[in-house]
Amino acid sequence: MQPAVEQMLASSEATTSRRGGFWVGTEPVKGPLGMVMRGPLFVEWEAPAQPGPGPPWVLVHGGGGQATDYTVTPDGRPGWSRLLVAQGHTVFVVDRPGRGRSPHHPDVLGPLGPQLGFEFLRPIFVPPPDGPDGNPYSRLHPQWPGGVRSAIRSMTSACARRGRCWPTRARCTCSSRRAWPSCCTSSDRRSS
Repeated sequence: MQPAVEQMLASSEATTSRRGGFWVGTEPVKGPLGMVMRGPLFVEWEAPAQPGPGPPWVLVHGGGGQATDYTVTPDGRPGWSRLLVAQGHTVFVVDRPGRGRSPHHPDVLGPLGPQLGFEFLRPIFVPPPDGPDGNPYSRLHPQWPGGVRSAIRSMTSACARRGRCWPTRARCTCSSRRAWPSCCTSSDRRSS
């Protein structure tokens, strides 16, 4: 094993939880080779051995993202979902239609646009202090441990997990909206 991987494994805390996954939004439609599902949405869930009080958390990624955006950070630390479970919360993390583990069927959902590149993403996640994409408060940006220099290294990993985007926001919203009612109903059932 590579030293960096060994270090990451050694620094990770062992946890006890229950976890699983399920599909929602499985509306059958006719495709070129028979029936396919229009915009299925995969939901991964995790709950501590003894869940605390309160409703479950449902984490939904952005346009070019996927559920792994919440399970692990670009630099290998536990993501929001793992941290919430460690605090006693039940968490549902979704892969929106056409993202991550939710397949994209272009014959049913339409084509995807281009993948977002490093140059497009850097001003969003690591804003420079000056210039056209500048943010004068970027020096205060707490998202990256080690500051902006380590953030640039982490951007390689962040870009690796970005997929192609829907060509229009309306198409993205419409394909996701079909699955939301069943996702919420399923998460309500599983948390009780």
